[in-house]
Formats: sequence, structure tokens, C-alpha cells
Amino acid sequence: MQILQRKELIHHPEHRKTDLNKRLTIGILGCTAGAGVTHLAITLSNLCHSKLHKTALLELHKRKNLSTIPSETTLPCRCGFMGDRTVFDIHGVDYYPDITPDELPELYNQGYHILLLDFGSFNECCINEFLRCDRKLVIGSLAPWNIRQYRELLESISHYTNLGEGFYCLTRTESPKQIRDFSRLYQISISSVPSIPDPFYIKKEHFSILQEFIC
Repeated sequence: MQILQRKELIHHPEHRKTDLNKRLTIGILGCTAGAGVTHLAITLSNLCHSKLHKTALLELHKRKNLSTIPSETTLPCRCGFMGDRTVFDIHGVDYYPDITPDELPELYNQGYHILLLDFGSFNECCINEFLRCDRKLVIGSLAPWNIRQYRELLESISHYTNLGEGFYCLTRTESPKQIRDFSRLYQISISSVPSIPDPFYIKKEHFSILQEFIC
């Protein structure tokens, strides 16, 4: 695997001008571990890049899920270094595993159009950084054995801010009735995330559903 200098990794000449007038940050937070945060973050990152936005995915939790990708994937992967940490590029998206909040200002100034922040689960996230994001995506399950965690997350966040503009509540594969009942209880809108088996390859029929989170 070819090792690249960091400055080579983070500048992609194939990116053209976009209609974004400023940097957009999208934070993704799960009700529990395993809620699908990393899968959704990779999916949205690839969608952003397909729209010609210069995109980075930052991992802000300590499980280091992203760091295993270069050794496990068969996709073309360019690697470089940020300090003593390996960073990498797949399909034009820059991936930064195990980032700390102190490193965010430097990455925000690297000229990215869109930065997606993978905060992991609520009990391991830096809530203040999540609330600073332009878009705040919360994902969890409304199944009877998981719905309590979704309630607890929303009630905890509501102590810090109103669940208004900039918040998106997401769930997977629940029935329309479950979504309607939960929406009425908290007076929020909930969207169902489509099943996308491979986050590196997004079908065209999913574009319009996912695009509302990045526009």
C-alpha cells in the first residue's frame, strides 16, 4: 500500500466548484452502540462526494471502527499520516479515525465542503461538539426492546437545546405505526433510513431519501 503525505491525501483535484457557500458539518449520534452510525456516516460521505463536494469523515469516539478499514477492505485505499495516526482515502472521501475535539479546528480549516462527524453512541459522545454541528442526526430503533434508549437520548438532549431546526431523528425498518406514535409523543418528525447493504455503493433510488440530510 502506497504511503502518501498528508497534504497529498486531503486535496483532491477532481473536486469542482459546488453550490455550497460555507462549510457544512453533519453530526451523527446513535442511541446505543450498534445503532448504525458508522454505516450511515460512510453512506452519506460517499453521497456527498458523488455530488462533487470535498468530503471528510471524522470519527469522534474511541472504538476506532474506521481504523480497521484499510486492512479489511478490497477497495482502492490511499493511506497517509496525521501525526502518528493513519488516515486514508477511499473513493475520494478522506477518513480520519479516532479524532479528538481539540483536533477539529485544524480539520475544519482544510477546505472541506462537508465534514461528517461520527460520534458513536450517546454515552460516549462529546455532546457539546455534537450540538455545534449544522445538521444533527440521531439514529436508533423504535423496537419495544430498544425504544427506551431513544426516549432517554431525546430527553437528555432536550435539556441542552430545543429539538428544532437542524435536528433529524432517524430509525430503521420500524412500522409506519411505530413511527407515527413516537412522532406524536415527542412532537418531532422521524424518517426511516433505507436499507443500504454496502455504504460505498449507493443506488440511485436512495439518493433523494438521503439527500435531505446534506442539502
